[in-house]
Amino acid sequence: MPDQGYSIYNMREITIILEGSIKTTIGDENIFLKAGDIVTIPQNAKQFSHFTEDTKLIYLFFGNAK
Repeated sequence: MPDQGYSIYNMREITIILEGSIKTTIGDENIFLKAGDIVTIPQNAKQFSHFTEDTKLIYLFFGNAK
């Protein structure tokens, strides 16, 4: 995840929040994620996240990297 600005990945992403919390924007939707939440991000979706505290998470990417 970049320190600033948006990111776009050419694969579907699943993020699992293990500890902490994140404010994230996916497309035009603002979401607050906390420990235990799982979010699916479509391929090529514009996204930005801000960590609101120390956070542990897992990223899973699905598809063919090009």
